[in-house]
Amino acid sequence: LDAVASRTSIEDLISLHRRAILSTLEAFSEAEPEAMVPHLRPLTVYLALEDKSSSEEQWVALKVCRILSATLPQLSAERRSSVDHRQLQSDLEALVKSQPSSGVHEAIRCLCLVVKYISGDLKLILGYLNIAVPSISHLAGALESGEVQFDRINVMYISRQVWILASILETLSIDEYIKFESGGPPLAMRNDPRRVVPRAMLRFELASQSVATTVADLFVRLYEMEQPQLQGAIVACLGFFLAGQRTFVKDPRLADIISGALASRDLSLVLKALETLARLLAHFSQEAEMEIEQPGIENIPASKVHAKLRPGRLSAVEASQPLSLFGDAALARLSLHAGNASSASRDVLIKLRTEAFQVVRLLNVQGLVNPLIVLPKVFSLIFAEEAVIAEPAVAMLKDMLELKPSLLLNRIDECLQEAFLAHRAVEGTTQPRLGNSLMPSATAALGELYVERFRKQKGTRETFIRRALKEVFRLQVDRGHERFVELCAAMSSTPSPGSPSRRGGGDAGGGGSMGSLVKKEAETPGTGRKKRARVTTAGASPAVKAEGDSERPAPSEAADPDGSAEGDPALASLSLKQLHQVL
Repeated sequence: LDAVASRTSIEDLISLHRRAILSTLEAFSEAEPEAMVPHLRPLTVYLALEDKSSSEEQWVALKVCRILSATLPQLSAERRSSVDHRQLQSDLEALVKSQPSSGVHEAIRCLCLVVKYISGDLKLILGYLNIAVPSISHLAGALESGEVQFDRINVMYISRQVWILASILETLSIDEYIKFESGGPPLAMRNDPRRVVPRAMLRFELASQSVATTVADLFVRLYEMEQPQLQGAIVACLGFFLAGQRTFVKDPRLADIISGALASRDLSLVLKALETLARLLAHFSQEAEMEIEQPGIENIPASKVHAKLRPGRLSAVEASQPLSLFGDAALARLSLHAGNASSASRDVLIKLRTEAFQVVRLLNVQGLVNPLIVLPKVFSLIFAEEAVIAEPAVAMLKDMLELKPSLLLNRIDECLQEAFLAHRAVEGTTQPRLGNSLMPSATAALGELYVERFRKQKGTRETFIRRALKEVFRLQVDRGHERFVELCAAMSSTPSPGSPSRRGGGDAGGGGSMGSLVKKEAETPGTGRKKRARVTTAGASPAVKAEGDSERPAPSEAADPDGSAEGDPALASLSLKQLHQVL
């Protein structure tokens, strides 16, 4: 037994070292692909797997595929002979048959790059297209007519073919190689006249004379069947398809698929939609940097870069703009309450919030969302118990406030209210409750943000302390009746994660959905006289002010331009030095 245990520990140590080395090589190949070119041949031996390969061997093969995919575009004509492309293609074809969905994507992607940059054997790719498109069309028709049932084998087969189609069109734009009987030469002939595909080699009908359009139609058709596993495969593969076929980002049918997935009650489908959006935004951001760095494009506006790249092709900046439509849905997923916790594990909820945050962060970095809308939601995340959520939120807030700390100073009341609403009823949370002592760890992230962005300058330091404590003193017992109506209205109007967020008229600052106002009629007890209460759900400064009530003016930047403490005796009695020590 001791010998077996020792051998097992040694094998685990070797596996750990192998994983660390391959992960390092993957990162190196992405940063310096040219330096990896001489070392490709020794890595290709790990792609030759047996039929009954272990999960460890499959993981190694997946990593090698990623390293090859990052390096192959850098192969020069002189170095192409350093790779045995025939054996490489044979090993990759075997991987396509034996690997799970993620392995299928990496193997097909690598195979397409071998064809594109080394062998030029487009017949190999056409073989996959001529199998996938007709078979999916036939099965879809049989399923729609009721001739065939949704059994496990049919669903698995269709899902695998969907992964193959999306992976091919992510890497190769087949439409550029097709030569029709009537019409000019294909676009690919400008670079390599040999790589031309006659229309007769495609054994299926084309929609609008385009393979990409045909595949998009199939994806829409399959998603509308409302089979959960197929819907999950379609949503996951849309990210790969749209990364290679940018013009379809504006297709309303594909946008409806993503919107429907984000609003679904199936949290696994929501998670896949958020992962797809995050992957697309990260891809387009990286592509935009590469396009701007191309010679002759330095002085061209980003919106017109496509004219220098390829006729009819959107630039990466233009392709990412339609994705801003999903910003509200991602923001709604940042706050998941107890109603959702019962139907999913805590790990799934954390993954959902993490992916939603990544989408919001990438939208903000690319300027596709109003920062005034994002700020309250991100501020509420710094109080999250999970470090995987709180730490990136603090980092994002630091970046947002680096050049303009007034973003938070002018909306500290709104941000604190959003933080309260976001954590009011999360199941199993240890967030502070009314009447309980406040733990120092609950405000550690806020203290870190204060130290980095507000404490260094006297003006921002004093303003932050005054306005933060003003909100704290508004929670006194004698003012409970003022805040009760406001918070109840805000909680009742907060959109649930399963429904689209509500958009209303914003303030001058561009509050958007965060600036919708709710007017509530409340009758004063004992008087019969109605007073109007204007309640801010999540946008402008939250205030409840009754007609004729002169005890406390509604907080606003106009009434309190310098953040003074007038009207608050308890706040005014503290010196700034004492307030700084309290924080």
